[in-house]
Amino acid sequence: PLDLFNDKSVSVDYDRDQGFLEGMGIDVADPKKNGDEVKTGKYTGGKGGDYTIVCNEPSNGAEDGEQRPRPLQGETTQQEQVAPRAVLLIDVSGSMSGAIGLARDAADTFVQSLPRESEVAIVTFGNEVDVALDFTTDTQRARQAIQAIDVEDARASTALYDGVVRAAQLLPVSPDTPSSIVLLSDGGDDGSKTTENEAIERLERSDATLWAVGLESIASDPETLDALAGADGDVLSAQDAGD
Repeated sequence: PLDLFNDKSVSVDYDRDQGFLEGMGIDVADPKKNGDEVKTGKYTGGKGGDYTIVCNEPSNGAEDGEQRPRPLQGETTQQEQVAPRAVLLIDVSGSMSGAIGLARDAADTFVQSLPRESEVAIVTFGNEVDVALDFTTDTQRARQAIQAIDVEDARASTALYDGVVRAAQLLPVSPDTPSSIVLLSDGGDDGSKTTENEAIERLERSDATLWAVGLESIASDPETLDALAGADGDVLSAQDAGD
């Protein structure tokens, strides 16, 4: 995720950042400071593996400013005082069979890290896109929904772009509420009716920032995740989820 400031951290900023990294089993160093974690190394979540953090540069509070080619989270300077809204977008296609546990763990830790009154929804995608949980402020309900997620079918295709569009549709455009789509996938699309360009265009019309954990495997496609995340590449790449 993008950090908001050079000289300070706000709860919405470091809570979502550090909590997500902790879910991957990455040492965050100072839990109240963004960007001081080691940029490459080993993660211990799930079955473990190598990781590389791509982009952790402050945006000086201008989340819809110069850092990215599309709007991020609205223009209000008081966003750090507002509980955020997030959609967890989780890949349940057949290629995720060896990584779905890690995805659940990371999603669960992310939800626990959110400030009080934050709204979270869950969307899954495989052959079809499903809203597994509509927006709720009930953390326990969200955690239960996450633990119930599993691979749709060992042969299920990956309707990634359709999932991105559905997640963006759930997020009403609001300059007063920071909104995010958190994508957990090994990347790639082989089953959407939506094209990559159409998915990106839909993101550009929203106030949401998309950031992703790319779980690398034989079927992984990090280029697709990079394209969806934007020019600055808000992607955490976990090398070989099958290890």
